[in-house]
Amino acid sequence: MRKSKLRFWGFLAPSLIAFCIVVVIPTCIGFFYSLTNWNGIVGSDVKFVGFQNPKSFYEKASILLLTSDYEGFPLTITESMNFGVIPIVYGSYSAAYDIISDNYSGMISKPNNGFDEEDFTNKLKMLLSSVTKRKDFSLNALNDSRRFLLNNIYEKWEKIL
Repeated sequence: MRKSKLRFWGFLAPSLIAFCIVVVIPTCIGFFYSLTNWNGIVGSDVKFVGFQNPKSFYEKASILLLTSDYEGFPLTITESMNFGVIPIVYGSYSAAYDIISDNYSGMISKPNNGFDEEDFTNKLKMLLSSVTKRKDFSLNALNDSRRFLLNNIYEKWEKIL
């Protein structure tokens, strides 16, 4: 009995140690860094501020850039539009087309055999070069975002149910 327990732990201990080194410790360190002011990108203006209410960031921003390949329903788009922030997104997922009225309340860079950097940057340059366009798009984004307010969504659910 004692020999089988020793053999069991002799087999399991190295596996547990390896699992802790490869999975548990990096996960804990990553979690810790995500909640602190870690600046792993030296010489950069990028700041990791941890978990915060994004309201202050949206209030300072005028344009949201979202280059994700895969998204379900990206709340950052609707949240930013609710503050009048203009979204420019990579349209590799269908929800982008459901949320944004292209060239009205935001801009969608359509996939062209992958991410088209030139198209994306041209859209950004166009908005940055014209204060009038930014104001128009911002108002349109704010008005368009009202489709996703709780009262409007609730009424649609009531009709369905």
